[in-house]
Formats: sequence, structure tokens, C-alpha cells
Amino acid sequence: MFKKAILASLIILLTACSSQPDLTYASPPSVSLADDDADGVINARDLCAYTFEGAQVTNDGCPTVTDTLLTMDLNILFDNDSVIVKPQYDRELVKLADMINRTDEIKLELEGHASSVGSESYNLALSLKRAKEVKRLLVNNHKVDATKLVAVPFGESQLSTQGGSESHHSKNRRVVLYIQIKNQKDLLRWNIFTTENKKNERFKGY
Repeated sequence: MFKKAILASLIILLTACSSQPDLTYASPPSVSLADDDADGVINARDLCAYTFEGAQVTNDGCPTVTDTLLTMDLNILFDNDSVIVKPQYDRELVKLADMINRTDEIKLELEGHASSVGSESYNLALSLKRAKEVKRLLVNNHKVDATKLVAVPFGESQLSTQGGSESHHSKNRRVVLYIQIKNQKDLLRWNIFTTENKKNERFKGY
């Protein structure tokens, strides 16, 4: 009798279980890992969906805005005690002017340098004249906005090479360009023409 009671209870229990509706479990929503602009931030989190290739971006996928300082050797060398830019450098100035005119948020520092021949005060004044001459050519001959350019004299204080020969002196009679850029896209374009990337505060000149 006892066994029959247990058996009847099991039958009732199984019947009750079989009458319960089937339970379905929703699968977790799938998250796409697509990154259409290839900036390292997936589309689902990217607030700037069309970042240009190679840009530095924040965690939201938007380009960072920073002041970046580049240095560019113009390869413009001068004769002794001269401020004349030789015709052989015209192509260099054309290329430089084209880049400047295609870049809005930019500031350029033209650094004039001199060799150690002569007095320090004379060489300081001479280096300023060289920087100003390059600035004049860019503005007058190539329509560069003068407000983008600053001429700064360094005299013989930053020799690129040490030595007393004419070969050493000729390399020190030069103009170097520093470029301050905000826009990342412009920065990538200028990097093609530059030799160094620095972060600094400069741009005090004429």
C-alpha cells in the first residue's frame, strides 16, 4: 500500500512537470566589433566615425587636438657674410610655400644661423637678416601669409658642426624652420617633409 502511494505521488509530480510551459533563455545581444575607420575604436563606441587614417584618437575615437612642433631643415646655405638666397634653392621655397598655403592653423619660425667667423654681435645681426630674407621671399614671391612666419636670430650660438674649416663654416650659415601645427591631418602631411618631431614653446622673433 505504501509503495502504491509513493508511485502515485511520482506519477502526479511528473505529470505536473510535463504540463509546465517550456522555458526559453534569450541569448545575450551580440556586439559588432567592426571598426570602419580603422582607428582602434569599434563603431559602437566611436563618436567620430570618419577619422582619417593614422590620426591619434581619444577613447571615443575622436582625433586629439595638440600643438605639435616639427623641425625642418630647409637646406638653404649662405655664402660667407651674405644674406642672398641662391637661385638653386628656389625649388625648396616653392615646395615649402605650397605646404604653408595649404595649411590654415600653422605658425612657422625661421631660425637664422651663422658661422663662428666674426664677432658674436655681428653674427647675431647677420643671422636675423638671413631669416628675414627667407621670410621676405616666401611672402613677396610665393604669397605666403606673413602672419604665419616669425624670423628669429641665433647667430653662432647653435652651430650644426664644429670645426674651423670652410666646410664646417658653410654648413653653419643656414636657416632652419620650426613648425607649430594643431590639425592632425596637416601634421601627417608635414611629417613627410620634416626631420624631427618636438614639443616645445618657441616663436619669439620678428
